[in-house]
Amino acid sequence: MAIASARNALENAVGRQLAEIAYDTGADLSDLLERERHNIASWGQEDVMRELLVGDIDKRIARALVAAKESAPAYRDLMAINLYGRVVAASDPALIGSMQNGLD
Repeated sequence: MAIASARNALENAVGRQLAEIAYDTGADLSDLLERERHNIASWGQEDVMRELLVGDIDKRIARALVAAKESAPAYRDLMAINLYGRVVAASDPALIGSMQNGLD
């Protein structure tokens, strides 16, 4: 009887701790995603993004995306897409010219 009671108490304590850890992890992830969303949105305000209108002829956007990816390795790939969904510049040159209909 004492073993069953101790086991139940331990399961309840561990369950509460796991719930707290999950909540904290979710809050941390939410904060991180909001910071990154703000960071990426600020890139769109930079003068270099005007190059999207002419197709990044001098590769200024591509160089900026490569530098951003190198400084933050959490990004898998970065790309700039025009109004028609065509990749105009990217951290991976193979993506340039491809069509992006949404987040793949």
